Order: sequence, then C-alpha cells, then structure tokens
Amino acid sequence: AKEGLQQPRIDSSQEGIFPLTEFSIEQFSNNVLAGKPYSIEVLFMYKGNPGFQTLNKHNFHDALKKIPMVISFDSFINESNIYADLILPLNTFVEEWDEVSAPGVSFQHVGIRNPVVETFYNTKQLPDILLNIGKKLSGTINLYPFSSYKELIQERANKLFLSGAGAVTTEKIGSRWLEFIRVRGWHIGRYESFDEFWKLIVSNGGWWDPSAKSLETNEIFKTRSRKFEFYSTALENTLTAKKVTDERSLNKLNISVRGDTIFMAHHETPPHSENMPLHLIIFRKITNRDGSAANLPLMQEMMGYGIREYWVTWAELNPSTAKKYQIKNNDEIWISSDIGSIKARAKICAGVAEDVVAVPFGLGHTSYGKYANGYGTNPTEIIKNQYDMLSGKPAYLATKVNVSKTIGEV
Repeated sequence: AKEGLQQPRIDSSQEGIFPLTEFSIEQFSNNVLAGKPYSIEVLFMYKGNPGFQTLNKHNFHDALKKIPMVISFDSFINESNIYADLILPLNTFVEEWDEVSAPGVSFQHVGIRNPVVETFYNTKQLPDILLNIGKKLSGTINLYPFSSYKELIQERANKLFLSGAGAVTTEKIGSRWLEFIRVRGWHIGRYESFDEFWKLIVSNGGWWDPSAKSLETNEIFKTRSRKFEFYSTALENTLTAKKVTDERSLNKLNISVRGDTIFMAHHETPPHSENMPLHLIIFRKITNRDGSAANLPLMQEMMGYGIREYWVTWAELNPSTAKKYQIKNNDEIWISSDIGSIKARAKICAGVAEDVVAVPFGLGHTSYGKYANGYGTNPTEIIKNQYDMLSGKPAYLATKVNVSKTIGEV
C-alpha cells in the first residue's frame, strides 16, 4: 500500500493540463490507453456510471476493455459495468445502513439511514464486503473489530450519546438553551441508555447540535489574507509549482489573457462553428439528476411533470427562437452539433433565453434495464469533448448547435 501511494495518480497529467483536478475521467482514459504513467491490472468501480454521464464515452469504454480485470460494486447493470469482468451486487438504498449529512448546514448533524425493507436477493453493502475480506485475511489485517457496518455506525453513535451534546433531530430545542445545559454537563434527551438513544435516532432520522459555534469569516477562507481574494494566490502558487506559467503552457490551458488577469475570474471564449448559432444548455431535474433514476418507472413519470412530458427527451425553446426556425409546440426536432444529432420534442417556453436550446439530462440509456433503455436521448452525445483545462471539469455548456424539424433520419 505504501509503495502504491508513492506512485503518481493514474489520472495525472505529464503535460501540465488539468493542474487543479482531483480526478479526471478524460485523463484516466487517455493514460490507461497509452499505458502511462504505468499499466494497471485491476480496476474497482463503486457505483457511478461514467460510461453514460461523461463526454468522450468511447475512450472510457476502450480503457475498460484494456484493463485485464475490472470489478464493479453496484446494484444495477449500466453503461459502465457492462464491461466489468465481475459485478458484485450491492443493496439498494432502501436495504442498507448508512450515515448521511447535508452539505452546507452550519452546525453539526448526522442522519441515520436504515433499511425499510428486507433484502430481496443475496446482496450486501460495500463496507460489509470489505469487513468480510478483512476477516479472511486473518493475521494480516485487522482494521476494525466489527462484524458489520451497522455495528460501526452504532459505535460512532455511542460516542455522540456519551458526549451528552446535541439532541435527536425531532426534539424542539433552541441553540442557546442547548448550549446553556451542555456547559453544565446535562443533556436535553429523553434517553437514559444508549439503547434508548439508538432507537430514537433511528426512528427519527438522526442527531443534531445547533449550538455548534459558527465560523468567523477569517476561519472560512483558507487564503493568505483570510479574506475573499479576487486575485487567487492559490492558483498562482499551483501553476508556478507545476511550471505551467510559460507561453506554451498557458496556450495549452486555453488561457489567452496574460498578466494578473490569469489569476482572476475571467471568461475564455470556446471555439465555435459559424453555422451553429444556438447555445446548448443541459439542465438536470431533481428527480433524475445523474440519470441513475431512469430505471424507475415512477421517476420516468415525474421527470417531465412540470412540462407534461413523460418517458421522452424534450427541448425548451424561447417563442422567438421557435418562430425563427418555424417550430411549433410538440414538434419533433433534430438538435445538431459538429459531432452528431439527437431527436427531441419541442416545448415553447417563455422562460428560456433567446438563441438557447435547453435539454434535460438523464434519459437515453442503452444498458440500464427495460424501463430506461431506449427512452429519450442523451444530450452528452452531441457535446464536444471540451474541458475547463484548469479543473478538468467537462465544458457542458460550451457546445453550439442548430435545430430543424424532423423530416427523416439524419
């Protein structure tokens, strides 16, 4: 393990691109296909579906084919793990134990997810699989003295109980009153033992401590000045350390400005084709944000509820844009970029900006079960393989398109 951690990341760039990325599917695929910085023999995939969500899918699929052993942990077959040599079936979210928290909440809290149904098949949770592997490596590894992930969650909950802090989430409390009794060594709870506490947080959803101290501004910003910086010294230091501030490197990062503006927020215009006048905007519905809910009939019915479209991909157009292209409500249209075309149903919406085609993401699966396969289209199929060259994030909004009413196949 120590030797492995000393190796460069498999998605690292030797050419200085994506210097700020934490992980890049694009660079991962390119490196696997090129066999650098080394070849890998085994790949573990945990849920997720880059083969559906990412750009340049063919590169990713080819990379999976090249790896000798691909092992997937998932609850469903999808466009990524269809290339796996072994799929270990996991519980679905309604069959598992877990700890969850909401991002952006300013105080300490933890939610407890517990099974609401018995497991239907011989499936497990990933933590339980890893704990079982640890036991079978008897004498070699003993990370946790727990027989299940549930026991580990209970052990962590017991520390909350012993601390006397906070309360079960449904208990109505004021943060000042909670802090008043906490400093005196009391707790607000109606529980006298851990067993009572555990039953309450499981049945009510979790624990919180709204009396937690709010962070000051100088504790939030990790900058040198401890304030918001319009000029990013962190970016400057990173690019300088990676030696990518010369003319050639900046051009490779698609940075056209020079001087201090490099390290300040600014807009770089992506290259566009002259015959593509409309901006393609992909948006995500909360009912199927990453496409993983498309295999659930209820989510298919709910995804287009607001626009009254179900099981199909639609495209929202401003009335003036629709008039310009002689498109009427509910017309079947082609949306075409330089790399391909997709079909969608036109919906005229005054809330969409002019010269914009807004298409929802989440449909158009090819390997995700009978309720997902063949329904709708995937707009990433016509998005150019372009990225923010600093962060490595796909440039989903950088492709321009044209539209036309469907007359036949393209």
